[in-house]
Amino acid sequence: MTRALVVVCGMLAVGGCKPKARELPICPEMVAAGKATEAESRQLSTDVWFSLLIRDFNRTAMDPGDEPRECSGQPISVTWPTEMGADPRARARKLDRAARTDADISFSEAADGDLLVWARVDALENGDAVGPVGLVRWIDRGVEIRGIGTVQAPAQRVRMRLEPLGTDARVLVLESETCPEDPQGKCAREAQLVPLDGQRFVSAPLMESGKDAGPARFLLADTREEAMKDGWSRRFDLQRRLEFADGKIILQENIRTRDCDPKSPATPCEEHVAASERRVLEFKDGALHTTPSPWDRIGKPGSP
Repeated sequence: MTRALVVVCGMLAVGGCKPKARELPICPEMVAAGKATEAESRQLSTDVWFSLLIRDFNRTAMDPGDEPRECSGQPISVTWPTEMGADPRARARKLDRAARTDADISFSEAADGDLLVWARVDALENGDAVGPVGLVRWIDRGVEIRGIGTVQAPAQRVRMRLEPLGTDARVLVLESETCPEDPQGKCAREAQLVPLDGQRFVSAPLMESGKDAGPARFLLADTREEAMKDGWSRRFDLQRRLEFADGKIILQENIRTRDCDPKSPATPCEEHVAASERRVLEFKDGALHTTPSPWDRIGKPGSP
């Protein structure tokens, strides 16, 4: 089936009544077809989706180009704070890019029949991927983009949803996993919060008591162990859960400890609740503000 990208911004600017600026989609392109069959079936091929989200995407080679830009013209890149330059996520090297395939794009339904689409442009050595995420709305003539931005996140088992934020904003919750090459290894699942400010998904920094902690990415489960002075070992287990109520983001964090005697496996381990806290995340001045995590206070190994 033949599909075409039709630029509509020029048509809106010539003659007739203009819609209010706030009603216009953030990207000027839309997908349409002669009989509008795509709008009826709500199905597009992978090459069309990439063309919709990325400027000058080469549909034949399935290549976004050397310096790709998302459909609003912004570079497809994520900036990390200078002080986090040593963070493995910030230092992760881009892998050689291959032609984009169906495996490089994820979809989730949003409210009112809208669609969240994440098209991954580059894969990184740590299991992350980088690419534009769009909020797509189906209309009678095809598809238009009502929100766009760039995210870096793990690329496996992706799930996305929009939640209310404050009185008139929303936040993208992107959950995904990094899995080891060893099939017996355990995957690490995390959630990332990306506010939708107007029609732009912004990689808002997480400010913990005024300190920039980088993008708002949270491992949903984590484990650490330390050797104790009496020869026992202590294991810390963290569980996180995101909750949304009255426009607020609440991060529930529970930490349990498990003390075991490695010299006596038959001896029952001692288990305790080390912390249980609810952190409120407030979006203001382009950042998500909260308090430090209890995991940073009590979950780090100490010296034996």
